[in-house]
Amino acid sequence: MKVLVPIKRVIDYNVKARVKADKTDVDLANVKMAMNPFCEIAIEEAIRLKEAGTATEVVAVTIGNKSSQEQLRTALALGADKAIHIETEEKLEIFVRLLEKWQQRINLVSSKTLPCVWQRHILDCAQLTAHLPVRSRRIMDIGSGAGLPGLILAILT
Repeated sequence: MKVLVPIKRVIDYNVKARVKADKTDVDLANVKMAMNPFCEIAIEEAIRLKEAGTATEVVAVTIGNKSSQEQLRTALALGADKAIHIETEEKLEIFVRLLEKWQQRINLVSSKTLPCVWQRHILDCAQLTAHLPVRSRRIMDIGSGAGLPGLILAILT
């Protein structure tokens, strides 16, 4: 049996989080990031299962930008056999920049929803991944506009 352990990149638990001056978000500039302590516990437990002969392989997986590789290296150092990095955030950021650029010329989404494009459009579309068939390789989005949800699902899958 293979054990798949999802890994999350978070602010190191020893670091005090700071809020940005405009109070819109957490200030991540020059902040040490680490593997979520609960993910570390999960990796350790998966390794125990492998050592006991219950599992044959421990695979750590994360979704995020290139900096998430640091946490996967930590998982490998703890004893995981493989690490899988699904890099989507940068692709989604490119999509959002293009959407904002073309929105000035063509009405792709409601102008009122553009300031909250991540919550209103990207995350809304991402919720649909749970409803895709397991081995789905093709997605057909019949419609017009910004390519939602088709393009977002294509980036995520």
